[in-house]
Amino acid sequence: MCLLNGDLGGSLTAISVDFGQETIITEDGSYVKNKLLIKDIIREGVHEYAREPYHNIIINDLDEAALELMEYRGTTPLYLAVESTTGEITNQTLNGDTTYYLTANQ
Repeated sequence: MCLLNGDLGGSLTAISVDFGQETIITEDGSYVKNKLLIKDIIREGVHEYAREPYHNIIINDLDEAALELMEYRGTTPLYLAVESTTGEITNQTLNGDTTYYLTANQ
């Protein structure tokens, strides 16, 4: 890996650091893991590994959330219903096949 000015800064592998979450120690000594937004991951990575001050880091045009592409390979038509108040997603078929419940925030 290299710094923004071109200097070599070492190597960073995908298995060495989990950038998607932070661990916080609470007052009672327990650990809480919080998921981070992509803009926070970029900002902290550039600040920590490229040694760039926060006031020089500008991040624009990023969505707050991402979607995961899922593919249905069944032969029966599948319908998706989203409960607007809870965000619960229900997958249904018209012939009474199994219904799967997912949470939209996952």
